Amino acid sequence: MARAQSRQSPDVSGRVSLYILNIQEKAREHEMRVIIADNQCEVRSALRLLLCEMGALQIDEVGTAADLWGQIQLSHPQLLLIDWRLSKAAGPRWLPALRRLEWGTAIIILGMHPEGGSYAARVRADGFISKADSPERVRRVLQGVWPQSNGTS
Repeated sequence: MARAQSRQSPDVSGRVSLYILNIQEKAREHEMRVIIADNQCEVRSALRLLLCEMGALQIDEVGTAADLWGQIQLSHPQLLLIDWRLSKAAGPRWLPALRRLEWGTAIIILGMHPEGGSYAARVRADGFISKADSPERVRRVLQGVWPQSNGTS
């Protein structure tokens, strides 16, 4: 009898290990990769805190248009939060080029002024967040582009 239990133990242990690996793989599938592109470190820090609370596990930051494309190619982000002035500085072709990469990157334009919202609509971004918005409003906008199965509701 003891001999039979010792044979089952590795089998059960193996199934548990496979189950854990499966859970970890599914979690990675729904892990949000984010780039925050803004020249104000305070804005990047506040957004990072909110994104961490929402479960983002990979958050990269850039402060200049010159660093943006390299970080996009390195991270393959699912979400890009970008200041509208930094977006304009990156040139007119970065957004169509990003859309062609087929990563499904959602793009949210950040701004302090209403022209940021009209710019977001003009370039067909997925949303606009005013830097003066409340954390609750920012969270609602982000949840609109967040993977459905990440547990944030």
